[in-house]
Amino acid sequence: MKRLLFVCLILLCLISTAHAREYVVDPAGKGDFSSITDALRTVTDGDTLFLAGGTYDESQEVFPILVEKTVTILSMQGEQPVIVSPRLVPALELNADGIHVSGLEINFLRSGMWIQGNDVIVENCTMSLASEEWRTSSCGMWVAGAKRLTLKNCSFFGCGVAMAGPPVSDSSKGLPVLTGMFEVGEDIEFFTGHNITDCTVNSKSLTYIVNMDDAVYTEPCGQLIAVGCDGTTFTGLDCSKTSMGITSVYCINTIIENCIADDAGIFGIYVAKAKDCILRNCRADRGAHGIDLRAIHRCIVTDCSSNGSGQGMFFSMAYDSLLTGCNIIENGTGFFAASGNRNHMAHCLLEGNQLGICIQKEPNFTVTDCTFRANWNTGARSSLAPGYALINCSFKDNWVAAMSNYSDGVFYYNNTFTDSQSCSMYMKGNTQVRLLENQFSPEDAALIDMIECTDVLNWPQH
Repeated sequence: MKRLLFVCLILLCLISTAHAREYVVDPAGKGDFSSITDALRTVTDGDTLFLAGGTYDESQEVFPILVEKTVTILSMQGEQPVIVSPRLVPALELNADGIHVSGLEINFLRSGMWIQGNDVIVENCTMSLASEEWRTSSCGMWVAGAKRLTLKNCSFFGCGVAMAGPPVSDSSKGLPVLTGMFEVGEDIEFFTGHNITDCTVNSKSLTYIVNMDDAVYTEPCGQLIAVGCDGTTFTGLDCSKTSMGITSVYCINTIIENCIADDAGIFGIYVAKAKDCILRNCRADRGAHGIDLRAIHRCIVTDCSSNGSGQGMFFSMAYDSLLTGCNIIENGTGFFAASGNRNHMAHCLLEGNQLGICIQKEPNFTVTDCTFRANWNTGARSSLAPGYALINCSFKDNWVAAMSNYSDGVFYYNNTFTDSQSCSMYMKGNTQVRLLENQFSPEDAALIDMIECTDVLNWPQH
């Protein structure tokens, strides 16, 4: 019986091998197919596509090119296939398990690859952001809800690798999410089980570190991905002009200090699923988000800066955390916080932003000793933020200085308001409002607007 079973297994392997086929794809029409898209409609699991040299663009391909079977896609020996994707869509989506891709050059305007299958191998590939005009929201490679990626000998120019959980779905309700596309990642194996070797970002090392404890890391790199570290300090790094410059996930007691992560397609510095971590004296300018923290507990961001970003600094599902001594200048939104609790912002400068700060659906947020200057929409805005407190802050030359809407227990104490362009203080739908010892210039005192607010104490009266 055992011998018969062994023979059957051998026959099955031979049959499987016999059905695996090889095809040539040539955009010049000299192969089995002239487009990868057409070839993928025909292939079955186990087949191999050899790509001839040439350009694979939207004149023949349908983007994103969806790879949904366990196939191998290789460049022909001595030739260089170049995939050029149009704006706003990925070049390749690798959605099946066990896909193997090697030897491709990908020039993209939104993202090079989305990898959602497990046990995928990508090697000897080059991914480049085709135009600086499309840097915002660009990413070389999204590894989203995928496990055990092998990434070997790949080069990224103007981009890099971003790791996350699976795409957002109905089951994502109540979970931290990332850019509205993916979950942050509830399973640490989305981050820990990969094999990344001999890869570069902007000709510097793509550094992937897992479970480094009680160390100081100073080696130059083009991108840092740190996972599961405890008590480690990362210092003096410059990870600019990539997708996510510095990523720290599932780390505790770590410090990121004296680092630069400018011109990021997604986030300059990204910290998620972290506890008791510190960001100190770091800069992240001109990114989609400069410094972004999600699903964190007891973290501190101190003496950092973000200028010219879509969103300067960002808290989502942050708890008992502090942002202090930061300069947040000329961003779209300077600082945004949502869905956390008991966070504090202190001694920060918010100047020249479209919106200085926005606190939304977040209870017990306290802002103290901050300066809001020349923000051209609103200096400080809160909405659905019970227990919001604004204390000892200075407002000057904002369009609207301070706005609070639909919140219980709003507390403004000892703030100064001067040179507001439209409104010094706007409130709507609040209850239990306490306005104590705030100072207004004569012009600003006439620019207070309160609508449908109840249980208001305003002293001295304005």
